[in-house]
Amino acid sequence: MQSFIKDITELMDPPASPAYAVGDWANVERECGITFPKDFKEFIEAYGAGWINEFFYVMSPFAPTEQYSLLRQRDTSLWNFRSYYKDGLVKHPYPLYPEQGGLFPFTTTDNNNVLSWKTKGDPEDWDIVVWETDSLSFRELAVENFTLFLRNLLNGSSLYISENIMPPEWTENPTFAPAG
Repeated sequence: MQSFIKDITELMDPPASPAYAVGDWANVERECGITFPKDFKEFIEAYGAGWINEFFYVMSPFAPTEQYSLLRQRDTSLWNFRSYYKDGLVKHPYPLYPEQGGLFPFTTTDNNNVLSWKTKGDPEDWDIVVWETDSLSFRELAVENFTLFLRNLLNGSSLYISENIMPPEWTENPTFAPAG
């Protein structure tokens, strides 16, 4: 699947000094048991960990702090999802990592929505599944990789904007604040 990192850099300046942007991808992938999508790696290398418009967190597998650690966020989200499944709160459950094709949480928003990859097939073709906290439900964004999803959020063409899940003004002058 195509990377939209160039489009994103035209919509939102990358930081001069990205935080937690560099690390040993092979080691992290070995530890996680997955290969991260190339577009996500490109984004982390350009922007690092941080947040967009004080709402959308970008987690890095190289961040040591809980707030920006992709691995800690993954573990917390998976624990929450398993609890929701056990308590019967989720209507349409997906398998969870490390199950085959399971959801692998990789980032969150300020209102606790969680973005996960559906780890079925080639990492370049993984769809994004969003956990929507308000409705205790998942929404699958078929055919959207991370950079396409983010580009569409930043340029206002995302269904998340048109369906009023995120406010339209979110796209005005998007800024990235590196973790710090």
